[in-house]
Amino acid sequence: MKLVLKITLLFLLFLQNIHSFSQSNTSKYIQEAHIVSTSWLNDMNEGKVGKCYKNLSNEVRILYDSISWCAYAIQINKEFGEKKKRLLTNAKFHSSLQGMEDGFYVTVSYDAKFKNTLLFKETVILKQDDQAKWRILDYSYEYQLKQDDDPTIKEK
Repeated sequence: MKLVLKITLLFLLFLQNIHSFSQSNTSKYIQEAHIVSTSWLNDMNEGKVGKCYKNLSNEVRILYDSISWCAYAIQINKEFGEKKKRLLTNAKFHSSLQGMEDGFYVTVSYDAKFKNTLLFKETVILKQDDQAKWRILDYSYEYQLKQDDDPTIKEK
């Protein structure tokens, strides 16, 4: 009976340690991905679109050649104007995303202000590659331009 109790206590301590380790790793992954996404967004806003393209995940680079992706990124910068501020609103770790293989993913969301916008919300989804480097898997945003007569929020 005492042996069973000792084994049960050891097992519970083991589970608690695994849970604590898992939580600390998740926090680490979120922090790392947040740093990468903020740097990537800042590079985008500074017109360093070639550098941004290199930090896209392989899944994205297969879909878009560098010339068309960079041209699109430059067009976005012109439309929204200079970045005034960006605030983190949410960051979450995922071990899987719908339609994707299991892996390490982090979704990071921001509220931002640009010269030509009234409203700008952006989300970056990052995936850790096989070299343990965080890469941009998706970038989406919702916005409303200042001179826009249409009050609906646009999504891209």
